[in-house]
Amino acid sequence: MAVRIVEECGGHLLAKVIVAKSLRNANYVEDWERALHKLCSLHPSHDVGMFQDQSSVMLKAFINFIWHDLSKTQKYCLTSCLFISKFGKPEDELIYDWISSRLVVTGEAEHNLREFVDRFALLRLQDNKSRCIQIPKDTCAILQVLNNQNPLFMTKSEFRLVEPPNGELWHSAIYIDLADNKLSELPLSPNCGELRVLMLHDNADLTKIPPLFFFKMPLLCILDLSYSSVRELPNSFFELEQLRELYMKGCERFMKLSSKVRKLKNLEKLDLDKTQITHLPKEIQELTNLQSLILCFYEYRGKKSMQYASSTIIPSGVISKLKGLKHLSIDVNPDDERWQGNLHVILPEILVLECLQTVNLYIPELELLNLIPARIFKLDFRFIVGKHMSRIISSTLPTIEEKFK
Repeated sequence: MAVRIVEECGGHLLAKVIVAKSLRNANYVEDWERALHKLCSLHPSHDVGMFQDQSSVMLKAFINFIWHDLSKTQKYCLTSCLFISKFGKPEDELIYDWISSRLVVTGEAEHNLREFVDRFALLRLQDNKSRCIQIPKDTCAILQVLNNQNPLFMTKSEFRLVEPPNGELWHSAIYIDLADNKLSELPLSPNCGELRVLMLHDNADLTKIPPLFFFKMPLLCILDLSYSSVRELPNSFFELEQLRELYMKGCERFMKLSSKVRKLKNLEKLDLDKTQITHLPKEIQELTNLQSLILCFYEYRGKKSMQYASSTIIPSGVISKLKGLKHLSIDVNPDDERWQGNLHVILPEILVLECLQTVNLYIPELELLNLIPARIFKLDFRFIVGKHMSRIISSTLPTIEEKFK
């Protein structure tokens, strides 16, 4: 049977290695018979016609000996490797990608990588400095067909799309990237039961999200709407109980963060830089898992804007409740008279945050620096100090800013 297995594999070395790995602990004749049977026919759930350009023996070896033994999350991780360049990716970067995309947790990511390498689904290249991961060419081609047939990763960024992809393509996806297109509308209520990551940034024509758009996305963890023209978030958004990261940087038409944000109990990162909000709702204090908070407040003037205005930019007691906060950045209009009095109240709250690692603030009064303990200056901090009419320092050349830092 061993001879017949080798003969069945023909001259395909990787197929031989994959089968050999699966038989290394096989002590019974039935195991060898089963392996030989797997090499003679493709798993019935797959149509060989879909893989016309692939090596028949490699197809059977990968599908029958690796793919169908993987868990759902392992399939997610392995399919994500389609985006590894032909030169490979450092091992630690690949693990970070899996974790940051919320596909797996740290321990599981390391376990999956070991198993993939051990079974030759991925290849590890060792040099003097680091370990690099590559995906075999044949494996990559097969995964590409599998992903096209049942999309787990739908990446259509920079395609100049004016309409979203067909709703059926959303059904199985765990990662959708539609960034940097010309979308002006989205599906009404796509069925995305497995979706973890949704990238919609840099769609300048996108002004409105359908009311039920997020209704069937129970597992969504990361949402990026940066540099879109979204004015508000629908009610279905606030039902995303698993949401960990929300990015709305550069959404210049976004004027108000709803008090319903309190429902997002698992939120860890919130980026509202360069939005047009005037104040922070006090309900933000209920997001006790928040680790990164980036804010930018706009000063509205005139009677027509009174509905957006608030006498207090950040309510007292809110910041102190966010005890796990590691990164805090607050940008304001230097001419906004509300900030000076508000800062007197919230600065003591900021200074007692024990987990804080980075802090960026505008401090209009030099005397306020006396309140800041020495430990803050050991952090990664950036303070703009003193009253001024224009933020000239913000227009420094990158090389000058780097030298200053």
